[in-house]
Amino acid sequence: MKKINVIILLFVGILGMTTITSCNPEPNTDVLPTLGFISEASSITADATVDTLTPLLFKVTAKQNPNTKKALQSLRVQSFMDNSPVKDTTVTINDDDFLGSFNYDATITPSKEEKFIFTLTDKAGETVDKTITITTNERPAVVAPTPVVEYAARLLGGQANPTEGSFYDAHTGTVKLVSDANSSESTIDLIFAYEVGNQFFMGAPSNSDIQASHTNVASWTTQNVTFIEESTLTVAEFDAIENVEDLPAVTSTATKIDFLLTDKIFSFETTDGKTGIVKVNSTTGSGGANTAIDIDVKIQP
Repeated sequence: MKKINVIILLFVGILGMTTITSCNPEPNTDVLPTLGFISEASSITADATVDTLTPLLFKVTAKQNPNTKKALQSLRVQSFMDNSPVKDTTVTINDDDFLGSFNYDATITPSKEEKFIFTLTDKAGETVDKTITITTNERPAVVAPTPVVEYAARLLGGQANPTEGSFYDAHTGTVKLVSDANSSESTIDLIFAYEVGNQFFMGAPSNSDIQASHTNVASWTTQNVTFIEESTLTVAEFDAIENVEDLPAVTSTATKIDFLLTDKIFSFETTDGKTGIVKVNSTTGSGGANTAIDIDVKIQP
């Protein structure tokens, strides 16, 4: 009889333990507070590669855990570069949701990764975090501009002018008389002439109208081909040119420009690929001995 009572008591004890255990709450399966980024204008929402010192805008949105209904407590933003802390900002929220902006600058150092960690904490002690990595571009090499070479107030004479040369070496800014030009024909890039049909004009040694006006050029062994193109630049724009990068490219294959008047501007490209630009300062005469043109020249060195 005693054995039966012991068995009954043991059974009741086990049943009681089972009952107590079954009354314990289920493990906490609550979702966490939500944390996200808003895409707007230049705001960043994911890993990005930017130039050094680029302004960084993060627009952050957060909401409480819908199950616990616990208010959000704080949002902390930390950044690390080479495992060392760089930035650390904490915002106190004390509200059900949050919308805010964080503004920083990318590092001044190129080819670096900076990890931004956003950690949201609510009043139940639950946390959620997100990481965005910002990589800076490799800094491009700084290329100094190349100054143009300037030759101001170069006077050239027409084919009937006995004292002022008609032949121009654009590389050196030298004006040559016919005898010097004949002995250094490979250096001549532009030639000046006056004809009724073309008026004041300039052209390459290879141009047929130039050869008709300066018959000596037709027999040259080297007749340089210089491409010439009228420019739309103003005098002020011409005067402002200081660097090779500012010289207009020549797209024309013309080898002559006529009707040269005061303030007319044209670009040229020599046989060896040097780019330059010419401004007409003045013209004188009309085919006689005093026919001349005064020009300013800027050219690639």
